[in-house]
Amino acid sequence: MKTSVKRGAQSALNLLVLASFFYLLFHPSLVSESVTRSIYLCVRVIVPSLFIFMVLSRLIIAMPFTAAFFGRLGRYGIEAMVLTLGLLCGFPVGAKCAVFLYESGAVSKKRAEFISAFTNGASASFLIGYVGGALYSDVAVGVRLFLFQIVAALTTAVILRVLFMKKEDFAFAPIPEQEKTGGFPEAVMDSTFTMISVCALIITFSLLGELFLSVIKANQISSVLIKGFFEFSSGIASAAAVGAEPAFIMICLFVGFSGLCVIMQVVTAMRWKLSAKMYLAGRLINTAIFGMLSLLFGIA
Repeated sequence: MKTSVKRGAQSALNLLVLASFFYLLFHPSLVSESVTRSIYLCVRVIVPSLFIFMVLSRLIIAMPFTAAFFGRLGRYGIEAMVLTLGLLCGFPVGAKCAVFLYESGAVSKKRAEFISAFTNGASASFLIGYVGGALYSDVAVGVRLFLFQIVAALTTAVILRVLFMKKEDFAFAPIPEQEKTGGFPEAVMDSTFTMISVCALIITFSLLGELFLSVIKANQISSVLIKGFFEFSSGIASAAAVGAEPAFIMICLFVGFSGLCVIMQVVTAMRWKLSAKMYLAGRLINTAIFGMLSLLFGIA
């Protein structure tokens, strides 16, 4: 039964891919416009707010100072370190750090999956500078979103800790030293390949969102929600036109869920060496918390 269901799903997916190919073949303007907007978004917003932080986070995590500072926090010091880097640098830095720690032997596979589940969020510069400063012309809005993200991440971590983890999963984990992990050249090369993957996924999922919208009838709010579901930065950019309060709620949901594109970015960053089950559970919990915070503490 399971085999037949899988074959049916695969056949449906194959037909969908073929239909999408031929539809886009006869609508080249849809492809060119969507890809152009996505490339502009990557060059103007995503790469400047993410790439260098991916390189630096890889170096910071292996510094003796980092090990000494976060080691003083005891059992959960390594989680605090990756969460701090994830909050400041943005996704998929949390997943990259978790994989790095797992491959270096600092943490177990289960603990790496737990770390990945709540440390991948939008960067502080994206929320405060782009969403608050550029879209709302109010840095305070971005600061509020960033505070929401801190609360949501910590709450998600506590819930996942209760649901999936045991006390013995959190033995003290020494942080590997830089000279044992390749140092600066490897950090740059690894981050470069990840950045290329991130931009490629943004372009692809933005196009898929536009493709979906081109074949259905949707009002303005539905269009924004669909865009944000596929690729959250495009949804956030589109939300600015629907009014301050509803836009803020939708942006909170987009940041909480992060969109299919970012989910795929994080899964890609895991390199298929870590299971994504706990991460996906964390996304749902995170979205619910963001939604509640947006209703309780909206911008009005």
